[in-house]
Amino acid sequence: MSKINKKIHLDFIKSSDPFEIKCSFTIFISEEINILLKYGNWFSALEKKQLEPFTEEQKQFLKDISNNKLKPKERYASIWWRYKNRLRLEKDPNFKNTDYKFSREPFLDYEIGDIKNIIFE
Repeated sequence: MSKINKKIHLDFIKSSDPFEIKCSFTIFISEEINILLKYGNWFSALEKKQLEPFTEEQKQFLKDISNNKLKPKERYASIWWRYKNRLRLEKDPNFKNTDYKFSREPFLDYEIGDIKNIIFE
C-alpha cells in the first residue's frame, strides 16, 4: 500500500463536506445513513475514477458495485449499491413510492411458527 495514495484518500475524506443523500432514507438504518454522509463522496470518487483504488478491498468494492443485479455481501459496497439502485428506482417515472413501515410485534406466532400478524402503520 502506497503511503502517498493512502494520504490522498484520507485527505479527500477529511476535506469533503457531508455527502448529500438524494433518495429516500427509508431503506437505510441510521448507521448506514451515517456511513453515506461520511464516505459517500469518497465512494462516488472511487466509482467515477477520480481517485485510484490502491487496496484489494477498494478494487473489490468497485467490482461489487458495478453489478446492478447482485447485491454485494461486503458492507460498504452493499450500502453504496443499494443507494445507487434506490436513486435509479426513484428516477423511474413509473415508480410509486411505498415507504412501508411495519411493526415487528406481534410478528410471529411462536407456538405455530407461522406468520400471525403484520401491522402496517
